[in-house]
Amino acid sequence: MYSFQGLWTAAITLAVVFLICNNHSYRILKERTHALRGFSAQSGTYVGMDLEQPEIDFLSLARALGVPAERCDTLGGLKQLLQHALALAGLF
Repeated sequence: MYSFQGLWTAAITLAVVFLICNNHSYRILKERTHALRGFSAQSGTYVGMDLEQPEIDFLSLARALGVPAERCDTLGGLKQLLQHALALAGLF
């Protein structure tokens, strides 16, 4: 969620394949808060760091910015989608 506008720029100027891993949170922020023993880590309450309600429809978001998008939930599916995308020279 930091820089989705970059998808629009990529859609009109670059041949690139994006892989979005949806872990439903700002996991890196949680990790740093935990490492620094911040209040959130101590209380187990990470305000504003969970991306669940409302759930973000990353496929629709990518498509709205001009980037074709597919979803996969398995390693085999990921391999197939990546092979397909790379065969299209990033125009997937």
